[in-house]
Amino acid sequence: MAAASVTYTATSTLPRSTASTSRAERSIRNRTRQPGRTSWTAAVAYVRDGHLDGFAKITADATHQPLAQAKKDLVDAQAQRPTQARTVGDDTIASQQKVADVFTELGALKEHLDVKSFWTTDLNADLKKAL
Repeated sequence: MAAASVTYTATSTLPRSTASTSRAERSIRNRTRQPGRTSWTAAVAYVRDGHLDGFAKITADATHQPLAQAKKDLVDAQAQRPTQARTVGDDTIASQQKVADVFTELGALKEHLDVKSFWTTDLNADLKKAL
C-alpha cells in the first residue's frame, strides 16, 4: 500500500495569562479579529512581523517558563511550520478528501463529505501572478 500525503491545518488559541492583559497581548488579540483571517493565521503573521519577543513574553508568563526557553520553543516551532501561499490543485483537494473519508470510516462523520465543495480555484490565476 502506497503512503498517502495528507495536508493538515493547524489550529490553536493564544495562551491566556491570569495577570492583567499586556499591550502586546491586546494587540495580538485585536489583530486576530480581522475579517477574513483565521486567528491562527493572524497570530502567526503578527509574531513573524517583528513581535516574537512580545509573544515569547506572553507565552513565558502563561506557561510559567523562563523567557529564553519560551522564545527558543517559539523559534523552533516556527521553523517547522513555514508559511507559504500556493494555488489550490487537485492534489490538495484529494488530500483533504482522504482525511474526510477516514473520519467517515471511523464514524466521526455521519455521511460522506465532498470536500471539493469547500475549495475554489478561482484565485489561482491571481496567485500565480503574485507568486
